Amino acid sequence: MKNNILFRFTLEDLKTHRKDTLIALITLTIIALICTLMTAFIPLFANQSIADFRIQHGTYDYYSYHLESLEKLNQMKISINGKVQKLKDADVLYSCIQNKGYVVTDGSIDYIYGNKSIMAIELKSGRMPINDHEIAIQETVLESFGYDKTLHQIVQIPYIGDEKNQVGEWEIVGLLEQTGDTAIVIGEPPSNQNYQVYIDVKDGDKLDNAEKYGLVNTIDKNAYIDMASLNVLVVMLQFVLFIIGCTILFGMTIAAFENRKDDYALLRGIGATKRQLYFIVFIQSLLFIVSSLVIAWTVSSLLIFVFSYIIETVVPIQLRFSHFLGVIVIICLMTLISYFMPARSACYRALTGSFQGSEFQYFYYRYKKLHRMRPLYLGWRQLVSHKKQMIVKIFLIFIASLMMMKIIGDRISILNLLSQKESLNQSHTQEEISLTYAPSREDVTFITTKDLDAYKPYAQDMRYFHVIDYENDARYFGEIYCYDEDVKAEFQIQEDILPGEVIVSERFKEINFDTELENINGNGKIVMSGESYQIVSQIPDDKPYMIMSAKDFQNYGDIEHYQQVKIYFHDIHQKTKGLVAYVQQNSECKYSWVDSLYTAQLNMNMNIEENTQNIPFIEISIMLGTGIIYIYQLSYEILKQRETIGTYQLLGMRKFEIWRIYVYKSGMIALIGFVCAVYYHFADIYLNYGLNNIYFTPTHFWLQLLPSLLFILSLIVLSLLPIYSILRKDGLENKNIRE
Repeated sequence: MKNNILFRFTLEDLKTHRKDTLIALITLTIIALICTLMTAFIPLFANQSIADFRIQHGTYDYYSYHLESLEKLNQMKISINGKVQKLKDADVLYSCIQNKGYVVTDGSIDYIYGNKSIMAIELKSGRMPINDHEIAIQETVLESFGYDKTLHQIVQIPYIGDEKNQVGEWEIVGLLEQTGDTAIVIGEPPSNQNYQVYIDVKDGDKLDNAEKYGLVNTIDKNAYIDMASLNVLVVMLQFVLFIIGCTILFGMTIAAFENRKDDYALLRGIGATKRQLYFIVFIQSLLFIVSSLVIAWTVSSLLIFVFSYIIETVVPIQLRFSHFLGVIVIICLMTLISYFMPARSACYRALTGSFQGSEFQYFYYRYKKLHRMRPLYLGWRQLVSHKKQMIVKIFLIFIASLMMMKIIGDRISILNLLSQKESLNQSHTQEEISLTYAPSREDVTFITTKDLDAYKPYAQDMRYFHVIDYENDARYFGEIYCYDEDVKAEFQIQEDILPGEVIVSERFKEINFDTELENINGNGKIVMSGESYQIVSQIPDDKPYMIMSAKDFQNYGDIEHYQQVKIYFHDIHQKTKGLVAYVQQNSECKYSWVDSLYTAQLNMNMNIEENTQNIPFIEISIMLGTGIIYIYQLSYEILKQRETIGTYQLLGMRKFEIWRIYVYKSGMIALIGFVCAVYYHFADIYLNYGLNNIYFTPTHFWLQLLPSLLFILSLIVLSLLPIYSILRKDGLENKNIRE
């Protein structure tokens, strides 16, 4: 057969099956466009650490190492690209900050003059302070002291200022977002008149005389751009897109070649070889590849041109030709694989002449037993006769339902964290409320108990410990406690400890058993400074510590003084009153402290913030994308089986029975995919969290299961819509219908 006939047939075939051609071209173009845009925008990941820094601290590029008066800062002349101007007249944003101190929990107290936005200071409600004794405050600070999150209340906040413990009494006029290093913005400048300046220059600009004024460059942009790592990331992303694209395109081309099988049989009948049939497929694939790549390049170039003026980035948004080569490769491979695999089976059918489905061969030879056939059996035969299509659809249902359950599971986790946070902020919480004090200066080696007498009217219990941090051969082992009544109550120890015996935490034994411990008689023993101590018990705790008798402890630590004091409170308000009383009585900063409730609140807020900020765009997109592809594939397959449905009608099957065939077919696909997704989802949860967690409670279990099942049922219903329009016609019309 001459090549001009093959070329003519190639073009005519595309025109004849214009719907298949258009859908294939659109699908391939969208995949190419997504690959191109994602590889073009992938360098933005180089800005992730910069973006995280700016979210947490602000958008400033330079800050002053030395403190200067506001007058000197206003007279400062900065040089940008050779142009020298005063700071207040230059085309930059700047903030001048005076530090009043640091809250005893966390975060600084600052007076900010200038543009506050570059310091990541954002108002949640209210306004910024203007007058004396006004503040804008972060909610976590209020939570740590047990105050309500309401405006215009008077609060007492203990803080450390000028290396002294102090208490500030302010009126709250604004609530701050959980961004920036400043926990409290005050309306009155502190007594000193020296400021620290923060400067934000335009992207790409540099201060020529930064060193002259002691200005430090916060972000070295060149250090955040590693093109080798970016190239690896791009290749990995393109590989993932290649797998996804092959799955999508392969499912579509199978149905398209089912419609072309008679054309291939005709070509074989007039003398076309298998190689010539493959040549037709190659030319069609080449046309799709070139067309989709040209369209994708044009559209992506236009979008990148637009986005480059909207988004300011350190790494410019641009379409690198080296990255686009990867897009060309994966589009070519994707198209050739997706077209040649079904083309091979189509050519095989053309050679054998087996054009009718196996279920109709059964009908033709056993038509007298038609009334015994069941729709469930026919649906199953359709599945097994199109195994590749079945696998693709099962995979789509698996991904869609898995993403649905993951989104619901993440939402359950967020709601659980919010519930735990609310319980922490209640007056009578189940969480331990305690303050642990220890020496913080080199010249202070023990705690003077009189310094903590201010807590006695407010404390529920006060426990005093002899404790040291033990090190041996430059290895940290943990804390060593001296056994007494307070230690016995703190760690809930039932037995007494004799000389030569110790009690260790499980964490202590875990990190030290490999070299210093010898496994003897079950619990083992520990050797310290040549002395051997028998482990008599283990405490299930994640903190590394050891408890020994007073006689043994005096060989390592000071038994005459206390090195740690832990104070328990009945509720958070008693803790705040005690802390205020302590700060007012003891202005000297000799001790560090750990607030157990604030630590729990801080961890909870970090988890909540991390989970709530991560909107599951990827999961939602994958879920909707796979759902739409599943609906399209099954609907398209039903439309292509109009002749099959017509044959069913001519053989005497009722409309309801035909409808049940495809319901059973879709149901079996959905059931297999859904069961696999349920197994994978809950197996993953079990491996990560264990069986006894919120995900496996009856309510939350069904919350993950039922919506996902309803979503899959909706996909089945939508995919079966074409069958209603087909069944409106009689069997003869459906049998003789032409595309």
